[in-house]
Amino acid sequence: MKSPIILTIAIVVLAVAAGPFIYFNSVVAESSVVAAEFSRLEKSANESAQDWLRLAGNAREADLLEIATKSLDNASSYGLSPIQAGIEKARILVASNDPAGATTALQNLFAAGFTSVGVLTNDPLINTLDGRTDYDELVQTMSVQAYPCAHRQGFQDFDFWIGEWDVHLVNGTLAGSNIIMPVERGCALTEHWTSANGGTGMSIN
Repeated sequence: MKSPIILTIAIVVLAVAAGPFIYFNSVVAESSVVAAEFSRLEKSANESAQDWLRLAGNAREADLLEIATKSLDNASSYGLSPIQAGIEKARILVASNDPAGATTALQNLFAAGFTSVGVLTNDPLINTLDGRTDYDELVQTMSVQAYPCAHRQGFQDFDFWIGEWDVHLVNGTLAGSNIIMPVERGCALTEHWTSANGGTGMSIN
């Protein structure tokens, strides 16, 4: 009878040896599924913009960038919103190692009125452009448009008040405590007051 230790080692060796081939086959299977889905949607004359957009994303993730581009074109022709199309186009261009093209696509979105900068900075693929001068300038410009209070002069005039404060009367007696916090991206300050006898109150400034 073989030792349990020897059997365990044999299983581990087989698993390690087979690992790369299992991963490779799964990638091939994913690519073939994406290609088959593209063919199916084409043959069925599917006119769902969202179905084509979903396929564009799947194809991009499978590194089938030509299919991704064709699928996105189909989605656009069937009424996909320009914002969704522009964001996915930028992703495909990043995946295609075309950061300049991706940034241009995003600049075109901004020029058309899109200011949701968080969509870019929270997208793990698009935000790989971080550090490029053109992309960073775009993010900064969009941020000013999206969060004007955080950037325009005058909205920080009362920032000296932010913090936690103990409030004393002229004779030194503790009157209470105040907590001042910025809210709404710098558009306002909230004041949370607690008096020495337990009373509370708040204000928005």
